[in-house]
Amino acid sequence: MQYDALHKLGPAMSFVKDILVTQWGHNVTVVCLYDPDGARQPYHLEFKGCEEVCWQLFRPEEAEEKEAAIIDFALGIRDDRKIAVIDADIFELVVYYGTFIIDIDKA
Repeated sequence: MQYDALHKLGPAMSFVKDILVTQWGHNVTVVCLYDPDGARQPYHLEFKGCEEVCWQLFRPEEAEEKEAAIIDFALGIRDDRKIAVIDADIFELVVYYGTFIIDIDKA
């Protein structure tokens, strides 16, 4: 699992609770929970200045689930644009963005 950007949270599992898309896709916020020993610490992955957002649902039958386990999270550059890929057990989200922050103080 490539959690380089999430390293300060630690090695335990994280889950996606919700994805908020605002300003017609210009901003994307991924609402997450870090779950060391059941502590369930909330945090947000915030992408601003998004140019493209791609979504693939792997398991439509599980779309009603309240959480999706994050399998991999990667940041990089593709075609001279910043890209983030979030692979979860239910979906994959690809975001081409301008700026990115992790807000671990969200309640």
